[in-house]
Amino acid sequence: MTLPREAPAPLVLEQAVEAMLACVDAQTPGLRETLRFLGLSDEARGKPAYPAQLWPRLIERMARLLNPGLGEARALYLLGERYGASVKASRLGASLHDFARVVGAERMLQRMAHNVQWGHTFLDATVVPRPGGEAWELVIRPRAEFVGQAWLAAEPPRFAQGLLTFAFQDAGAVHARVDVLEHDPVNAATRFLVTL
Repeated sequence: MTLPREAPAPLVLEQAVEAMLACVDAQTPGLRETLRFLGLSDEARGKPAYPAQLWPRLIERMARLLNPGLGEARALYLLGERYGASVKASRLGASLHDFARVVGAERMLQRMAHNVQWGHTFLDATVVPRPGGEAWELVIRPRAEFVGQAWLAAEPPRFAQGLLTFAFQDAGAVHARVDVLEHDPVNAATRFLVTL
């Protein structure tokens, strides 16, 4: 007799949350209130994982906190870049960075389904080369078992665009470009065009 496999819980992992919090100086005005509002005060942190619903809310709040006065799209993009640098500075992120530098941006893109799981248990990715071999379509969406769930909220596409651009350029594709082709907030999916 085989037991049914339990579906993994939709979580954002501690390393993703801590890398996000490392993007901001502890003395930034409004930070304590923001963290308290999100349930991330000092005494509430240090868990191995948090509910997936926290992730898009944390991104949006941090973008506003770090980039006041900028439009939402620009603030999210800049936060994505800053988050990429923060991940790279972390212990686990440094090893991922070293791996990406060795295998290169194209191989890193092809392994995107694995890469998005670094900080989340609920995301998946597919990569399809475009004719001519100079560009790829990348779709980031929830894993199949989470599609249609009431809690589902998309990672802001401009944040992901900034993060991906930083990651590909940092992996050696200095002219890498990531464009948002389509965003479906209902199904929490974003389709990107990646040119390396």
